[in-house]
Amino acid sequence: ATPTGSAVSEIEDVGGVAGDGSERMLAYAGEYDDRDARAELVTGSWGAVPSGDGELEAALPEAAASALGLGIGSTLEVAARGDATATVRVVGLYRAVDPGGAAWLDDPLQGRGDDAAFPEPDVSFADFVHAIGPLIVADGALDAADVRVETLDLRTQPTFDRVTVAGLDPLVARLGDADAGITRAAGDVGQSVAYSSGVAEAVAGASAALTVTRATVAVAGL
Repeated sequence: ATPTGSAVSEIEDVGGVAGDGSERMLAYAGEYDDRDARAELVTGSWGAVPSGDGELEAALPEAAASALGLGIGSTLEVAARGDATATVRVVGLYRAVDPGGAAWLDDPLQGRGDDAAFPEPDVSFADFVHAIGPLIVADGALDAADVRVETLDLRTQPTFDRVTVAGLDPLVARLGDADAGITRAAGDVGQSVAYSSGVAEAVAGASAALTVTRATVAVAGL
């Protein structure tokens, strides 16, 4: 099965725009395979992958644009690798579909798009700043603009059309080691790797049920 998911940059200080009542503004950008299911384009267009040293095109949350007076053609600066920055040009405005719903649970703003009193992450004492996001960009745009990805989420929907009865037990064994196996396969691409699935339990349950059924048939045959 082909994995789907998202790639999201770190929520960091952004230049070129100031939040109401705050000297600082935080923002983050994201690529989403389920973009059309989680967001509705209100005006403009979705961004394209930058070429060369081109600007990073992004769609901005409608709520953020309204709060900050931004629109199509507005630009802001986001952090890139090292001490560099990348210029983001707003090419579209979008509205989240079902903010706070399942698709947005892992989003820092949960689909609200704008928060004037967002608790700054990774600080010892509570400090509230203005945060906006995600700036939705095209697949591959973060890498092309040299913007570091903070979290990469991949989801796979398994299919079992080629699994045989004889292959159930070996599959259960492989799934039982999937956590360690995926971590080894990922190598050093990230600081940490987490795996979560209920497939192993489901397959093990099916295998056990099949074993019980066979035993029942065998006893009845005696």
